[in-house]
Amino acid sequence: MKAEIQNADRLSKRIIFGVRKAVRKMIEERAAIDEVVMVGDGEEGFKYVPAKDLLESLKNSDENADK
Repeated sequence: MKAEIQNADRLSKRIIFGVRKAVRKMIEERAAIDEVVMVGDGEEGFKYVPAKDLLESLKNSDENADK
């Protein structure tokens, strides 16, 4: 039972990593051609954000996470 939980946890982490990688790639591709990306606003809505701005925000959060 414990091994099954560990395997599920490991699988979940791999899936989350893959999704994050795919989303980042999509944002980078959109930023390269000056497009916008629709993102959730945290209040059950959404807004359009320039992909370049979102990519810059991601880079800043990555730098802060490394500290």
